Amino acid sequence: MLDLILIDHDKVGLSNLHRQIQYTEKDIGKIKARVTAINLKKIDKRLKIKTYIQKLTKDNTSLLKGDLILDCTDNLDVSFIINDYAKKHKIPWIFASCVSGRGQCLVIMNKTPCLKCILRKPTVKVNTCNEEGILNTIVSTMANVQVTEAIKILTKQKPCKDLICYDIWNHEVSKIKIKKKPSCCK
Repeated sequence: MLDLILIDHDKVGLSNLHRQIQYTEKDIGKIKARVTAINLKKIDKRLKIKTYIQKLTKDNTSLLKGDLILDCTDNLDVSFIINDYAKKHKIPWIFASCVSGRGQCLVIMNKTPCLKCILRKPTVKVNTCNEEGILNTIVSTMANVQVTEAIKILTKQKPCKDLICYDIWNHEVSKIKIKKKPSCCK
């Protein structure tokens, strides 16, 4: 049976309900990881789920141990931490992010370009969901893309090698070929 590890220190807020469909108004104020684990167990009681109620940092990346990492964070700093850990330990991971009505997804494997090949840590403030908001339909769309790529990896099929970008408001989908930076992730 599949083991899942959920890492999240955040609590459910009213602003989560329109885009994080596993939560209801009754969950407001509760720890997200615990509520998610309970809801997943309602779907399949055989699931083995370990929850860590803490923020992922450079000091606790060992929590990421596993065969595949799905980055569902809304924090680029945490995504870079995941990137470094996954590349160092040769664990495939899938980056997905959304803001406003736009989303991106990239499968990162041992020998593929990584997050640092396409993004740098911003030196200026970048717009986040707090400033721009987030359309609930882009979240579910990109989550479905991310899970589909995870299924491909878990069933030994070839995942997409390109950065998938989707502007749901204008229904514009693009796939961008990413080249590995020579100085990156050696």
